[in-house]
Amino acid sequence: MSYYISSLEAKPEKLLGIVREHWKIESLHWLLDVDFSEDECQVESENAQKTLNVFRKLAILAHRTYLKQTNKQRSIKQNFLQCLINENVMLSVLKNL
Repeated sequence: MSYYISSLEAKPEKLLGIVREHWKIESLHWLLDVDFSEDECQVESENAQKTLNVFRKLAILAHRTYLKQTNKQRSIKQNFLQCLINENVMLSVLKNL
């Protein structure tokens, strides 16, 4: 259970929406850091960092779409590994883009 303090005068539904949107963003950042080690990336060019970030997010989108459409019960990281092991899984993920 989490508790939040705010001076915002809003209905509970609005506050719940704000909190959920915040955690959607945080969970994406966590996924980028844990599965892609984004914080450890040593690329110095700002353009290259932005480009890699776009490709990482595209990969996450492709895997999420594939898992949703195929009703697979595994994590995105597990699906990454399946793509490395099985070329057919990788091709299936790419077809869903």
